[in-house]
Amino acid sequence: PYVVRHGFGYSIFEHHSHGIAQRMEYFACEDAPVRVCRIRLENHTKEQRNPTVTQFVEWSLGDSRSKSQQRVVTWWDPEARMLTAHNHYNPDWPGRPAFLASDHEIDSYTGSRTEFIGRNGTAGKPAAMRAVRLGGLTGQFHDPCGAARVRIVLEPGASEEVSFLVGQAAQLDQARVVVAKLQEPGAIDAALAGARARWEEILGAVRVETPDKPLDLMLNGRLLYQALSCRVWGRTGFYQSSGAYGFRDQLQDMLAIIDTQPDLARAHIIEC
Repeated sequence: PYVVRHGFGYSIFEHHSHGIAQRMEYFACEDAPVRVCRIRLENHTKEQRNPTVTQFVEWSLGDSRSKSQQRVVTWWDPEARMLTAHNHYNPDWPGRPAFLASDHEIDSYTGSRTEFIGRNGTAGKPAAMRAVRLGGLTGQFHDPCGAARVRIVLEPGASEEVSFLVGQAAQLDQARVVVAKLQEPGAIDAALAGARARWEEILGAVRVETPDKPLDLMLNGRLLYQALSCRVWGRTGFYQSSGAYGFRDQLQDMLAIIDTQPDLARAHIIEC
């Protein structure tokens, strides 16, 4: 079985197989343009285990991956030990570096989706999972992706945490600073605590109490969380997955955040 839990600002996925307990946690930093994927592995066997942990992302860097993939250029940054991707033809943020990094030493990487999945392969059984190392292919005119692999050693009863960082900055130097800061000891824990505290501040500004407890659970956090994270910041939602700025629908959604984020509501009204 898999156990999946969604909280305010984070999601946790838990599983146990092959004698290893696995816990994967996703969250976005409150003060940095980074999404963190933290994986914790615990060896429940009596033998030393040597697993690899691999993060795979498909770069869009535009409104449509199918339209932008021929313009995305990947590059391995040896100074910061991270994989970068640029789209200099994007009219909104031309050339801004997206990046994939880790708080552990990256053993191997690739910027080629074809190499990772395999020709005529599937994402469910990528060719890279049968390879000892990723091929390190980067550059232009590839089917672009970002893939980074970390090797760890698990003694019997031991555990290890590995975090992957996916984000984007205005300049490469800024991306290096962001990555270096999150690679410091304790930085991931502090980033998660900051994200959760920020959400508690936003969602706790208004409390509703009614005779209907399930209604209270929706009104006290969940609906506001959805409106702010999906419609305002993500600019998408399950009922309108367009990414555009809408006048009627999104202004209606702005009513949900007037008491908690008045400056954001005002800015959106002006934008519309």
